[in-house]
Amino acid sequence: MNKKIYIILTLILLLTATAPIEIKAFETEYFTDYCTAFRFLAEKSHLSCDDKSVFKLAAESSIDKYNFEDDELILVVNLNYYKGSYSSVRSPDGNGHFYIFLTTGDLLEYIGSMEGASYTQEIVNGEFSFVTSWIIGENEVIESTYQYDGEYFSRILKILYEYQLDGSKVKVREYK
Repeated sequence: MNKKIYIILTLILLLTATAPIEIKAFETEYFTDYCTAFRFLAEKSHLSCDDKSVFKLAAESSIDKYNFEDDELILVVNLNYYKGSYSSVRSPDGNGHFYIFLTTGDLLEYIGSMEGASYTQEIVNGEFSFVTSWIIGENEVIESTYQYDGEYFSRILKILYEYQLDGSKVKVREYK
């Protein structure tokens, strides 16, 4: 009997002492200019947000533009912040984040990020998409597909591939 009470009290203590799990929903951010957008990216990347650092971040990064719906553009920022010859926001293989903005009128709307060393813009199942490649080994890469759901870009597919000597790739595993 004492053992049951001990187990029940232990479970109650564990359940009440554990902090609740917080699932943070994606939050859209709006910016009136590139300077404030890059200050936001500096903060997300745990970099200094002073003017000199934000300017360096913007100067060393690149932006690709894609025509989207109506007169809107999708901007993909390939963030780089060099310390010597290496980017401090990307791995030695080039893996890191790409940040996605949508131009809406005079505003830049942050609508997501992607992970990888490189990406391509593709049409997947009839939808505007990005496919990223995350290098995980000498001959292994994880490819992720990101699509816009009307609010933000999110990953819809993640597959591990192994490259063969002939240049072909073999699907190893699909992640849920």
